[in-house]
Amino acid sequence: MCYWVEQADVPHEGVKAFWTWLTAAVKKVGAKTEGALTKVDKRRQVRFYDTEDCFLRWSGYVLRERRKLNKGKKRQFTLKYRHPDRFIAQARRMKPTKSATGKPKFEEDIKGLFAKPYLASLYSFSSKIQVEEPLEKLRAPVGYFGNLGRRLGKYDPKASLVSVGDFAARETVLVGGFLELGSIIAECALVVWHDASPEKAAKPEIVEFSFRYENEVGEFEGRSVETAFRVFRSLQAQASQDEWVDKGSKTKTAFVYDKAKCNLASDELD
Repeated sequence: MCYWVEQADVPHEGVKAFWTWLTAAVKKVGAKTEGALTKVDKRRQVRFYDTEDCFLRWSGYVLRERRKLNKGKKRQFTLKYRHPDRFIAQARRMKPTKSATGKPKFEEDIKGLFAKPYLASLYSFSSKIQVEEPLEKLRAPVGYFGNLGRRLGKYDPKASLVSVGDFAARETVLVGGFLELGSIIAECALVVWHDASPEKAAKPEIVEFSFRYENEVGEFEGRSVETAFRVFRSLQAQASQDEWVDKGSKTKTAFVYDKAKCNLASDELD
């Protein structure tokens, strides 16, 4: 579950102030926080790659590259297909390759909306590879990710892949905080994006708060899930009074594709 946060810095007083605000907000609906967002879990550079005409995006796919800052040449590429219909997303199952890192992942993301129905579910299949060389042509991800070529239909394997919006994010992930939602203990994270360009790196571009919980069978006790829903609604209600939540914000993916002027009409849900 994700919320967008306007005010924050890494890892200074803004994060502490946000956690204090969140603690008070969720207490009103029977939830409570534990710990604090003080541990730096990851520091990495993030880019998205696509063709000049955003062929992957228009085909429903996103190709993301993550690289650890100043630690070797390894690149982790994630290919993700996301859709609001569970069965359409589930049908895009990806075959693992010899370069795959971990099993293909199927997940549900729940986003808050500021109008009815207040929540939107998005389902996705994703798979990761770890390589040293960049993926320069469309044939490269087609070769690494099983079924992609068939799903894309007619495509130009020689089409160049470019950095979407010519934008690279320097990403910091803060963890250490938890939400107690009845029988569910949700892990919290604060993801902070700075522009990787030194001349633009002073102020964060995006700060995203999320909490997640999971189990192997995807079944949860009803009262705890209802508490999670009330937390969502409480934060939405608080947004009209506080500056912590930006109603006009978009996902990180949509933010980057905005720079390439290549977003879809449905990106407010993507």
